[in-house]
Amino acid sequence: MANAASLAQQLPGFFTVAEAHELPEDNAFTIASAGMQEVGQGAKAEDKPVLKFTSTKKALVLNKSRCNQLTSLFGADDLIGKVIRLGVDNLMSREQIVILAVE
Repeated sequence: MANAASLAQQLPGFFTVAEAHELPEDNAFTIASAGMQEVGQGAKAEDKPVLKFTSTKKALVLNKSRCNQLTSLFGADDLIGKVIRLGVDNLMSREQIVILAVE
């Protein structure tokens, strides 16, 4: 049975904090690709590192913290095929999507 959170994952775009709150605690996403992608619109558009996953059309924009987490977990290894979990934490006085664990 599909719920709103699982249906939202099938929409293209990027994970939002609100969507990350709705993920089950045991969520797991296999990385399908990692690369640069234009994020934003118009004059505010800029290229940022992005992860795409095998099980959802949602992508995850990587900030410095998430890049550092991935580097410390996987080193210089290729990210393709690695499994990560997502969650929300209060960082720098605001909620942000974080990588909670890897398998």
